Amino acid sequence: MEDKIFDLMSKMYKEMNSRFDEMNSKFDVIDSKLDKKTDKNDIVRLEDKLDNNSKALFDGYKLTYEKLTEIKKKLEDVSIKVEKQDIEIRVIKNIAN
Repeated sequence: MEDKIFDLMSKMYKEMNSRFDEMNSKFDVIDSKLDKKTDKNDIVRLEDKLDNNSKALFDGYKLTYEKLTEIKKKLEDVSIKVEKQDIEIRVIKNIAN
């Protein structure tokens, strides 16, 4: 189960890095365009678009974190149950012997 969580975290990390790389390349393109022609309307439009994209990215990160926290809690609950069952099995074996 921990391997699956690690794989999920690794996948999320790679995805987030690729998204940040995409954003950086888009910023580079925007910077080159702004150097050529700076129009206030274009700047406002780009800022609004970037603001919406960053909010969506943050919402996705937040949702993923919440789900990961939920999975971690369930994993802890299952681990506790397994430990209790191990103890019960040992007690039963001792009684049987």
